[in-house]
Amino acid sequence: MNESILAKTELSEMQQVNKGQEFSMSAQPTVKNGRPSLNDLIKDLDMVIFHDQQKKPHMSIMDELLPIESKDFRDYWSYINKKLFSVILSDKEIKEDIALFRIVAIFESPEIKLDVRIVEKDKSIYYELEKGKVIEINDKGWEIVKPPILFRRYNHQANQVMPQRGGNVTDILKFINIKDDDQFLFMVTLIAYFIPSIPRPLLDLSGEQGAGKTMAGKIIKKIVDPSITETLIMSKRKRELIQVSAHHYLILFDNISNISSTVSNILCSIITGGGFSKRQLRTDDNDVIYQMKRSIVLNGITKSVYNPDLLDRSILLRLERIKPELRKSEKDFWQEFEKVRPYILGAIFSTLSKAMSIYPHVKLDGLSRMADFSIWGYAIAEALEEGKGKLFLELYNKNKSHQTDEILQESTLAQAVIKLMFNRISWKGYMNDAFKTLSKGMNVKSSDNTFPKSSNKLKKSLELIRTTLSSIGIEFKIFKHEMKGTPIEFSINKKISSFYDNTSEVPSKEHLSNDKGFDDTDENDKRESA
Repeated sequence: MNESILAKTELSEMQQVNKGQEFSMSAQPTVKNGRPSLNDLIKDLDMVIFHDQQKKPHMSIMDELLPIESKDFRDYWSYINKKLFSVILSDKEIKEDIALFRIVAIFESPEIKLDVRIVEKDKSIYYELEKGKVIEINDKGWEIVKPPILFRRYNHQANQVMPQRGGNVTDILKFINIKDDDQFLFMVTLIAYFIPSIPRPLLDLSGEQGAGKTMAGKIIKKIVDPSITETLIMSKRKRELIQVSAHHYLILFDNISNISSTVSNILCSIITGGGFSKRQLRTDDNDVIYQMKRSIVLNGITKSVYNPDLLDRSILLRLERIKPELRKSEKDFWQEFEKVRPYILGAIFSTLSKAMSIYPHVKLDGLSRMADFSIWGYAIAEALEEGKGKLFLELYNKNKSHQTDEILQESTLAQAVIKLMFNRISWKGYMNDAFKTLSKGMNVKSSDNTFPKSSNKLKKSLELIRTTLSSIGIEFKIFKHEMKGTPIEFSINKKISSFYDNTSEVPSKEHLSNDKGFDDTDENDKRESA
C-alpha cells in the first residue's frame, strides 16, 4: 500500500468534518448490491476523505491511507466490499465509486499536507519508523508515538529499526573511513539531515578504489531513509530526476563521474526547496506540482560537483583507502553495523533533541548561503560536545574554502581569467576580444564544459564563477551593449593568492601595471584605477 496510517488524533479531527455530512450527489442509492449507501459506509467505517497539497484525493479506511485514483485503492476497495458485504464490484461500479470519492475529496473535504519519512510540525520533528509507528523529537526528548501527521509512503521504502538509547553517534565512524579532520563535520551534517525544514548540503564522497564510498553512502541511507532501492542511477532526464527525488527523503546517487549544468541546477533547487511541474497524464492543461526539499549524497572516484552554485551547497569529503588488514566480508560488515544501527539512531535523536533546545539561543554573524545549516550545525555541534560550535564553523568554512580552490583548479575559464589578470590592474574590451584573449594558450578540449564554446556564452559562464573570482580579488563588470559589442572590464580589488604551482605570489594592486594590448580605457579611467 502506498500511504501510512492516519494518526488517531488527526483522524478524529477530520472525522468531525466528514461525519454527519450528507454529500449532495444525486446518484446515490440507499442500498447498492446488498451494501449500504456510500454515505453510510463513510460513517460506519470511519472513512476519512481529503486532498493533499497537490489536490490529489486520498482516503483513510480501515487503517490504510491510499490515493483514491491509484490501483492500490481500486484493489483495496474491491477487497473491502468483498470482505464486508460479499459483493464483487464490477469495473463500472468501482469507477462510479471512485468518481464520487474524488469529487468529495477535492471539493468537500479538507487539505492535508503529505510528506516523506520526516516532517516538522508544532516545534516537533516526526520520524516515521514504519507504517503507524513514529518517533516524536522535541527539545524535551524523543519517544515513540501514534502518528499525529500524515506520511506519504512509496513501495520502495523500508522500515527503520527501533532506536535504542545509550549509544553514541561516533560509532558510525567505525564503518566509514573518513579522514580525522572531516569526522566531526560529517557527524554534524548527518544529524542535520534529520531537520526537514532547512536546506541540507549535498554530501560529495570521493576517494580511490577501495575506499568504501558505496558502502558509506548505503550506511547514510540506512540511517536516514532506509529503502529497498538504496543506490540510484542519476538520470539525465529532468522529469525522471525530479520524480525519483520526490519519492525519497534522502537520495543516494552512486558512482558519479560528472554532473551537467542542467542536472546541477535541478539539484540546487531540490536542496534548497524548489518547485517543479509537469503535465498531468491524459490532460492538456493540468500540471502535477512537486514541491520538495531533499538531502542528496553522491560518490565517485573523483569529486563529482564542479558547478559553482552546487558547490556552494555542498560538502566535499574524501574517503581514505581501507587498509587490507581492516577489510571484512560484506556479510560480516553489515552484521556488525546492524547490531549498532539502533543505538546510532537513538544517539542521533538524543543529540537532535538537545540541539533543538540550544538552537533558539544561537546567534551567528556573517552567514553563508546555507545560513540555516550553519546555525543548526552550530547547535548540533554544541549538543555533541559543549564548546564545539566554533570548531564546526571552522571546519565548514575550511571545507568551503577548499571548494573555491577546487573551482579554480577545475575551471578552465577561471584559470584563463587569472592568467589574463596576472600583472594587471585592469583589462577592458569587448566580449569578442575577451573571448579570444581568454582562449589563447588554454588548450580547451571539446569536452570541457567549464569553458564557453563561443563569445555569446561568455557572460553566462563568467557569472557562474563570479563569487569564486571575487574571493581571490578579481572583479568584472559587463556594460550596456554598444554598436561594436558588449564591453566588459576585469579589475583587481585586492592582493591575490598564488594559484599555479611553482608560481610566486601575485603582486599587490599597487605594484601592478596595465597591459595595453587589449585595453581601450581612456587616460582618466586609468588614473582612477591606479
